[in-house]
Amino acid sequence: MRPENRSHQPKEGLDLASCLEAYTSAGAYAAFEEENLGQLTPGKLADLVLLNRRLVNEEPEALLEVGPQ
Repeated sequence: MRPENRSHQPKEGLDLASCLEAYTSAGAYAAFEEENLGQLTPGKLADLVLLNRRLVNEEPEALLEVGPQ
């Protein structure tokens, strides 16, 4: 990882699952839209993006290289 991307407080960092939740279900909840957004379930709206790699298989440093397919 590049030095400028390192946290000054690593113990306050988030794991990948927490980051994904923050951008999906927690984001919908914060916007009072949890009935319509935030999960891939029938009846809910969704914006999708196809990525060139699976996020869960990557080392943290490699996430900088993940992008749309």
